[in-house]
Amino acid sequence: MSLPEADAPKPAWRAWAKARRALLTSPTLSAQTCSNIKAWKAFQEAKTVLVYLAFGSELSLADLMSVTGKTFCAPRTSRAGLRVHLLTGELEPHPHGYLQPLENAPEIDADAIDLALVPGLAFSRAGARLGYGKGYYDRFLPTLTPSALRVGVAASALILLSLPAEPHDVSMTHLASEQGVQSC
Repeated sequence: MSLPEADAPKPAWRAWAKARRALLTSPTLSAQTCSNIKAWKAFQEAKTVLVYLAFGSELSLADLMSVTGKTFCAPRTSRAGLRVHLLTGELEPHPHGYLQPLENAPEIDADAIDLALVPGLAFSRAGARLGYGKGYYDRFLPTLTPSALRVGVAASALILLSLPAEPHDVSMTHLASEQGVQSC
């Protein structure tokens, strides 16, 4: 499966990334990626961590939830955008099928987040993120404090030399994969 042309539209890149990621999914990739994140000093020092709840062939962050001394929160999306809620253990399905915190779970202010673990279909080594096309994270991530780390999480096979990017796309500060955590 060859990469799309550099000037191909984002839908072509999304189709390629979804097909590629579907071939890569394994519990080992998720476990190794979580192990690398746990060993990373910035994660160890973070107090409030935004995680995503894996959907489909996304790498799972479930192994991180056993780390004590941290406040874990997760996104809840609606037409109004992305809001972040405390992970209390109770979840409900979103209409698109992924799990999210209950609407009445305590909301976490973006200023409180030290580290955001962000899903994506693919990332560039420079931190460009190819998302799902709804813009939830691109609208939310700028509300984080400038010191908050934005970490794209993906299998190393989905970290590419370059990706198409638009002015509204928010770049990651770091990337996490089964090969480690690296700065962008």
